[in-house]
Amino acid sequence: MTEIILRNLIISKHGTEIKREGELLKIVIKTEGSVEDTLLLSPHNLEQIIITCEASITSGAIRLLMDEGVDVVFVQHY
Repeated sequence: MTEIILRNLIISKHGTEIKREGELLKIVIKTEGSVEDTLLLSPHNLEQIIITCEASITSGAIRLLMDEGVDVVFVQHY
């Protein structure tokens, strides 16, 4: 069995949504209002999420990330 560990997840696509789905994170990537791609990730495989754009994250996702010790970093470009 192979286990994939993503240390950092960078969200850089405007309109991306981060939600909780059970014990997983659901990442919904949108383009002009329609869904382009959806990912399901375990927070066990993450150390940090870096958000560099206008994205939304639910309180359930934040709670799950906090419980798993995953850092959430917001970066603004000037």
